[in-house]
Amino acid sequence: GMGKSTFARAFIQTLFGENTHVPSPTFTIVQLYENETLKIAHFDLYRLDEEEDELFEIGVPEYLLTHTCLIEWPEKLGSLLPTKNVLRVLIEEGKNDRRDIHIISE
Repeated sequence: GMGKSTFARAFIQTLFGENTHVPSPTFTIVQLYENETLKIAHFDLYRLDEEEDELFEIGVPEYLLTHTCLIEWPEKLGSLLPTKNVLRVLIEEGKNDRRDIHIISE
């Protein structure tokens, strides 16, 4: 409810075109978007247990190396959470039903 999927949708549509269908990956866990120059993996890890076996089954380590990854609920990555070349997007509740977005480079 904070706007994670809305942010990801806007990000992907900015890069792939506003008519790009961007469903929430809540049930599929990952949605992939690719063109000639860019590969994006959009993850929603909410439904996963915090077990690395599940992350390997859906290919997270490979996607982290080959795709730009948008990860909702990144804390579920555990030891797989990247520490370099990361932009952390923090979405907080603002005034009047708005959201404050902070982007932190790590």
